[in-house]
Amino acid sequence: MGRNRKITEINERSGAYRKNPSRGRARFGEPAREELVGDPPAKWLSGAALTSGGESAEKCAIWHELAGHAVRPLRINHRIALEMLCGLVYRMRHGYAKCAELALIVQVSGKLGLGDLVNQSRHATGKAPVRSADWDEYVG
Repeated sequence: MGRNRKITEINERSGAYRKNPSRGRARFGEPAREELVGDPPAKWLSGAALTSGGESAEKCAIWHELAGHAVRPLRINHRIALEMLCGLVYRMRHGYAKCAELALIVQVSGKLGLGDLVNQSRHATGKAPVRSADWDEYVG
């Protein structure tokens, strides 16, 4: 059984078509997924859920916050992952996220291009973390 094809956008970014232009010509007619992620899910936007100021209203705010921090524009195919991430961030902010869910937040954030939110320790000072003197003993 063969592998699934790589997404055309990934091949373009990695330079695969510069290396082998015939691959790009073979995929010339493919439809592009240009639709952006858009508004939060409709079930979160229902009138009763938003007016009560409860979970749905907060998840909508998290949706807009995360979508605004993305390095690249989030497309329609990122909706499910973004919805899952909003639920996880909601659980984390209210203090009942488990350790595995916190690890999943880091993983999904990186996949969606929100890695700068996760790696703020390096970006806060503008410098790479300093290794201790005995680091070479362990690695060496």
